[in-house]
Amino acid sequence: MKGVQQVKHHNDKFPSLNLAFDISQTLFAAQSQRINAIDTKANFVFGAATGLVGTGLIMQSVLLADHSQIACTSTLKFLRVFPLLVQRSLPLLLLLFVYIFVLSFAYISYRIRDFQETPNLGVILQNYLDKDEKETKAVVFQMMVNAYERNEHLISKKATYTNSAFVFLLIEAAMLVVLIVFQAVC
Repeated sequence: MKGVQQVKHHNDKFPSLNLAFDISQTLFAAQSQRINAIDTKANFVFGAATGLVGTGLIMQSVLLADHSQIACTSTLKFLRVFPLLVQRSLPLLLLLFVYIFVLSFAYISYRIRDFQETPNLGVILQNYLDKDEKETKAVVFQMMVNAYERNEHLISKKATYTNSAFVFLLIEAAMLVVLIVFQAVC
């Protein structure tokens, strides 16, 4: 009878532990999906930014090869202070500058990989293998809560860098439009 009371006491000590444990596992799975989604977006930014700058490079080479329109800088008088090559290359240089920012933010986002996974099986093996399941589950749950909070901070950072990369990608696209307009005016 005494053993039954001890088991009941342990069950009363953590009455919602199974539910909390199940919820935390679901939240970890959702975190993992968010990490993958952010990585996919960062990967898209890499490809899109490279495509935009590649388009700009091709267009600029066509522009520089067409010597019949060298006098187009007369419409953009502020460029006259620069040598002719700089006049023709300035829009592309600005595009490349923004491209570097896009890649930098996407790369930083992509590099955030130090996520914690729980439970630490080594700790459980060394310290909790001989303990009651509910007590072990409670300790593992606390580890999961700590890891979840730490991971949320890292995911937030990762999302911020990816969002910044998207902003610079939009700026890069606008710069490409400027480059196209520059060619159309010339």
